[in-house]
Amino acid sequence: MGLGWWWSLVVLAGGVRLWFGSGRVGQTRPDLVWFWFWSGHGYGVGVRVRFRRCPAGGARMCIEAKEGTKWTEDNVNRWKAALTEVADLKGMVLSGPETAFIAEIVHIVYSELDLKLVSCPTVLTGIEFRAQGVNPWLRCEEEQHCSPVLAICGMGGSGKTTLAKYIYNSNKQNFESSSFLEEIENKPGVLLRLQKQLLRDVLGNNIEISNVSEGTLQIERAIERKRVLIVVDDIDDSDILSTLFGKTVFRKQSKIIITTRLLNIDTWFESISWRCLVYKLELLNPHESLELLSWHAFGSNIPMEGFEKIAAELAQYCGGNPLALKVLGSSLFVSVNEASTRNNMIEIWRSRMNALNSFKGDLDHKIQGVLQRSFESLACHSHKELFLHIACFFVGLPASLVTLILENNYHAKSGIMTLINRCLVTVERDKLMMHKLLQDMAINIVREESKDTAKRSRVWQFDESYHLLSKGDGSETIEGLILNMTEAKPGMTSDKYEIELGVSFNRESETDKMEKAVSSLEGVESVSIHKEIGRLIVVGRVDVQAVATRVREFEKFVQVLRYRPV
Repeated sequence: MGLGWWWSLVVLAGGVRLWFGSGRVGQTRPDLVWFWFWSGHGYGVGVRVRFRRCPAGGARMCIEAKEGTKWTEDNVNRWKAALTEVADLKGMVLSGPETAFIAEIVHIVYSELDLKLVSCPTVLTGIEFRAQGVNPWLRCEEEQHCSPVLAICGMGGSGKTTLAKYIYNSNKQNFESSSFLEEIENKPGVLLRLQKQLLRDVLGNNIEISNVSEGTLQIERAIERKRVLIVVDDIDDSDILSTLFGKTVFRKQSKIIITTRLLNIDTWFESISWRCLVYKLELLNPHESLELLSWHAFGSNIPMEGFEKIAAELAQYCGGNPLALKVLGSSLFVSVNEASTRNNMIEIWRSRMNALNSFKGDLDHKIQGVLQRSFESLACHSHKELFLHIACFFVGLPASLVTLILENNYHAKSGIMTLINRCLVTVERDKLMMHKLLQDMAINIVREESKDTAKRSRVWQFDESYHLLSKGDGSETIEGLILNMTEAKPGMTSDKYEIELGVSFNRESETDKMEKAVSSLEGVESVSIHKEIGRLIVVGRVDVQAVATRVREFEKFVQVLRYRPV
């Protein structure tokens, strides 16, 4: 405490200089400078502070330096000037418990500084480049031409939330109020919590609301009066937006950011006055992928020596998905101190890579959980079944052919559009494509149905399919099976099976074509149309190996089938 007054004067002079400026070119004035004077005595510091009546009248704080001290006239003059500047400022007085007083100070400073930052990953590879794509929308202030809502869309784990957090932290200071809403569910208790948070963030104090409807009205009034930045993270239900914001007319220059896995989210706003700009988030390119993987696996932006090839393979497998790169990289972390065991670690990496490439759905549970949320959000059972069928049997095949085969049973035309809008599949040059991680997620779902292959809904690996057909271990649970005879090994038996091909066509001519194609195969004893199911082809007996002789003609029909052994 002996240096209390002296140090207070030094800090005061520095704070006043910061606030009022020192005349330096380019100096930035701080948003807030607070002065706190704590009780103490200036024993032995050579400075005396006292009140005296000045000739001009009135009391003034005066500072005098004792003779022989180290305090120069320049020091004293700076302190005098600082005290003069703050003389009329209203202060806080300690009148109760010291701990309560400190808590009040902390609360005031926190409120004034508006420290509502959200946590971001420490490694932000590629995020600044993607944020630049949002800057024109943030800068747009012409009400007639600007959309108040930006929807960041992409598959699970693609970095939507990270980008939203980065934009929020970088721009919140430019708005009167800001709020970041996450962990969103369409449940009354959750929605009420979100409404209370939004009101607290916008108004700066707690507002009591008893139900969701009351909260919606309060939010409408609060937001209409302020220029706000609000982020609603990971939303897939338009009712949530209606509940949160009602029919709010946003003030000019307010910005709302939504992150979602839906591409057609702009249709939510057709019935209201809002306009929405859709920003489809691009996955990381190969260079960015390798850099992000390296940061998490090696603690550097490049792979450790000896890991270059296997790291590039793993980065390629992740397909630019930041979550997968982070999770897999961290799980295979190699310390610099482990350089002596490098060969062993490379073998571990190779083993993991082989497991990922095995087409057995060997996906990390963290990645599986994030991706599977998109699957679980599908409202129709037929859409879920369609997605699993595509993942197991139809990736890379023409969308028109898949629609032809699956339309009657799975409403494939509308279903494929739904899957596209939910970032679960894409169509490239009429071919159905799916991110490798999403395909592995789907395979995991099927494999977890049962440890017994015969009790799963789909079988896609050659050895498992051939085993079931040759041993007759099938069951009614199998909805689809693929048998690519180009993978057959020499010496496989030519047993015969009654196979019910799960192919349904819209046109009779296609049925005839299918019947003729199957009839022409060697080893087929009979072909008929299933009377109860309509145009479903039933092959009486077929030599499985004979299929291989004309597999190129037959393969587009043998993708999905049911069977029963003779």
